[in-house]
Amino acid sequence: MTFIPILTLLLLLPTIGLRAEETIDESTPAKAIASLTDPKKLATLKGERASNPRFQKCLYWLATARTKGESPAYVMASANQKNGQQITPYGILLSSSLTANLAEADKFGLFSPEGLDELRRGKSAKITKGEYAGQEATAYHFIPRAVCLELDNQIFNLRLLPSKLNSSKGDKVEKEQVEYAEELHRNGLLSQGGLDAVQTAYKKDIVLPPAPPPLTQEERDKAEQKNQEAMKEESRQLAIEDVRAEQQGCSAIYFNVRENRKTSEGG
Repeated sequence: MTFIPILTLLLLLPTIGLRAEETIDESTPAKAIASLTDPKKLATLKGERASNPRFQKCLYWLATARTKGESPAYVMASANQKNGQQITPYGILLSSSLTANLAEADKFGLFSPEGLDELRRGKSAKITKGEYAGQEATAYHFIPRAVCLELDNQIFNLRLLPSKLNSSKGDKVEKEQVEYAEELHRNGLLSQGGLDAVQTAYKKDIVLPPAPPPLTQEERDKAEQKNQEAMKEESRQLAIEDVRAEQQGCSAIYFNVRENRKTSEGG
């Protein structure tokens, strides 16, 4: 009897049922971003906010490429090309979203040595500039995941936001989110059901202005008097117009008679 198979099984037990860590090709920023943003891989992610660490890592690789003199736009184009997404709506929207977030990260001062280390590990970096300094710049869903779970793991739906603002943001949908959802739908990146959910949430969140208080009896009497005066003035103006029209008609008849008489006398 040998104990080797049993020992092997005991060593493997802790790993049974665990998902193997994905290997990211980090040989170049473009290859790293291509691995992180591959839509086929994103579609298989499990768990809530599973793409958030990928979003943070993408910002790290874009910043790293930039320090080496590479254009972020060029890096994104290369990454999209590797995924076959260079000129697709997905690739174009992803590039636009990540480069905009890169600019936001610059404004927050995220690319300190400590911040870069956090971002590389898929963590939220600390803000070092502006009024939110000291808070973490967290990833939040521009279209809330509670409203449209379909966009939960889409990196193009993620934005940077100071942690306190993120925690207080809630699931409110405003007009700009509806417009973004409509753009996604036009480009085949959001289903009709997803668009309907966003539009429904927006209508629910619209706050209508309060109805004016009812008029008092005195106010109603004044309004009625004003209305009657307006009707009388309108009638007076109509009567004046009728008189003018009648006078113009008489003048025209007189002119025609006079002209006819001149013609007959001349004849």
